[in-house]
Amino acid sequence: MLNHLGSPGRPVRVVFVNIDGVIVPDCGNLVPDLTRRAIAGARARGIKVVLTSDRPVAGTLPVGEQLRLGRGDAFIASRGAVTAEFTGSGRRPFVMVDEPRVFDPKSAFVVAMAAYPEVRMAIEEPGKGWWVNHVFEPGLLTGRQMRVRNEKRLWDTPVTRAAVHAEGIVALLPEIAAAGVTTRAVGADMVDIVGAAVSTAGAAEALRMKWGIPHQDTAAIGSQVDDTPLLTQVRHAAVLDDAADEVKDLADVIVPPLDLQGAATFLDSLTLSTRPLLTESLPTRPRAR
Repeated sequence: MLNHLGSPGRPVRVVFVNIDGVIVPDCGNLVPDLTRRAIAGARARGIKVVLTSDRPVAGTLPVGEQLRLGRGDAFIASRGAVTAEFTGSGRRPFVMVDEPRVFDPKSAFVVAMAAYPEVRMAIEEPGKGWWVNHVFEPGLLTGRQMRVRNEKRLWDTPVTRAAVHAEGIVALLPEIAAAGVTTRAVGADMVDIVGAAVSTAGAAEALRMKWGIPHQDTAAIGSQVDDTPLLTQVRHAAVLDDAADEVKDLADVIVPPLDLQGAATFLDSLTLSTRPLLTESLPTRPRAR
């Protein structure tokens, strides 16, 4: 139980919950009833529940709407480039909490275009979708795609996120990264790009400090290798049982996989952690640091 990991009786005040593979399937939006109730219960106890995702803002909003998140409920999207707050309003569904972490994509695009003249390029407009020079195949970008008339429009202002797509372009990953950006391969044919040093863990730490929450009152749940910096950073880390061993090694507690709604198990334990007497429902384990 969480109280056994930190100071006796000390509650968790914020929990960072990765969306994909934890509360919904990858690219899905439907949160199971049990998990929805667990999130509502944690919030009712005064615990801040922060959704995190590699998805762009447009892909994160439907999950927050389903959970009825609103003012005071923050989320981190686009691999840490955007920290925002739900509003509960259909007209303006989010507001920025911090300045977006933007970068100039031109250098990365120039590298890609030199090697792949027909490369497809995209930039995110948070909450709206993607501006592209050519439409990407279905499933590669989450959200609406809007074509620009002049591809120079793609680098005339700083952006939160960009992507390049061409057959085998992942082989160019080191050269694109050398343009001063943070890159990630998406299969063999797409490179996802954010600014230098941008990460979900960094955004989560900035949010914790903004709220004045001590480190020992933080928790997170994840299941993917990309979650490891955040899991290492928080005081209480939970990982789904079907995660890779290198991720599970970072966990204080292992919970059931997504299909058994393990996130609900963990969130319920956090809700209960404000009570003076706890049952041993979640056995703890030492984790690698």
